Amino acid sequence: MKSTFSKKFRSVQKFCADFELTERVNYMLQKLSMQAFDHSSEILVYHDFLLFALAHPKDKNTLTLAEKELKRLTLHFRKSKNGQNPLFEDTGLPHTKMITRYSHDLTRWMIQSNWKMQLDSYEEGGTELNEILKATLPSLLREETTAGLPNIELLKHLGIKPKDQLRF
Repeated sequence: MKSTFSKKFRSVQKFCADFELTERVNYMLQKLSMQAFDHSSEILVYHDFLLFALAHPKDKNTLTLAEKELKRLTLHFRKSKNGQNPLFEDTGLPHTKMITRYSHDLTRWMIQSNWKMQLDSYEEGGTELNEILKATLPSLLREETTAGLPNIELLKHLGIKPKDQLRF
């Protein structure tokens, strides 16, 4: 019977229960690096373990092995059939679907940091820009929000420079 990643992970995890034992951790990483990933929830635990090993490596070998395994996991999820699995949605694993909302500050930081992202869709039921500005603009500018202008035209009319506009 062929051993799956999840079975191998559980057996090696029991053997390597003490993270202080560097040889055991390295043994675990070496054994699991030869095992093909499956679509089990153990991958999530393994991912967390790898992140911990990267944050607190006991030696250079542990660091190197954990980095290689994270790259291998990334390649695994890069294949669309693996990244599309509903089990891994909203987990934060690379190349998987994630539904979230970003604050204005985070969005601005991501733009300034040249982050690359792909928005598949966005919720249409949100509050319109005109409605938000109606509540926040000074009274002298508030009448601009009642003209029914599209968002880009409204921002131009209010004198917001293109470099100061958030792009999606």
